[in-house]
Amino acid sequence: MTTEVQTAEGARRGSPAVFAVALGASLAFVILVFGVFTLLLRVGEGPLRPAVDNYFTKFNSADFAGIYVSAAKPLTEETSEDKFVAAQQFIHDTLGNMQSKTIRGISVVSERGPASTVITYDAQFANGPATVVLKFQGSGDEGKLVSADFKNSDLLPRPERGRRSRG
Repeated sequence: MTTEVQTAEGARRGSPAVFAVALGASLAFVILVFGVFTLLLRVGEGPLRPAVDNYFTKFNSADFAGIYVSAAKPLTEETSEDKFVAAQQFIHDTLGNMQSKTIRGISVVSERGPASTVITYDAQFANGPATVVLKFQGSGDEGKLVSADFKNSDLLPRPERGRRSRG
């Protein structure tokens, strides 16, 4: 009795068609997941879109006093109008007008007091890119600015970290 043993070299591991189908299915899954997350970000941003658009419209037209007047109490109680306007003017002078923005993240913060929503954008300004973090109380036309932070720009000065005063 003779037995034939097939060697590993003689066996075919898989066809190119099976590989192509598996690769295509994996790519389709990644695109689907990315699309779902993008859709969730857009839906989450939707209620505050009027407030965000209002902020950037006033920012681009250098109406910083208008931004301050319509801001929420935490901002107006913590910062004087003169300081807010001066800070926003400096940022606008340095970065220029906002040209485009892409949402990077959104979160709802509900600690003590009314809930607030934090929306992070990667934005392109006339003079370069920056990350903009806007915090609002309320939603829709009722959304009021609590803070506007501009980060990750080589044009803006970096706050000194961990520097000790000598004395």
